[in-house]
Amino acid sequence: MSVFEKKGANPETLAQLALKDEKVLQEALDGVLSKKDVVRQNSFQALNFLSESSFCRVLGSLIRYVQRDITVLGAHA
Repeated sequence: MSVFEKKGANPETLAQLALKDEKVLQEALDGVLSKKDVVRQNSFQALNFLSESSFCRVLGSLIRYVQRDITVLGAHA
């Protein structure tokens, strides 16, 4: 079970987990597109908290995320 599936999860706690673990950050980024309302809401709130408190660190992780996707897409072209 994902940490983002827990109803009433603390956004600050989720944000701190995402900063410590890139897999959790990836899960948050993917979670904003989830069909599950709880996952989508928790993911958004955690990312929103990160954007306000740790923008530079999140930006670096987001750039790596996008570069990885570009690399994968390039391999399929």
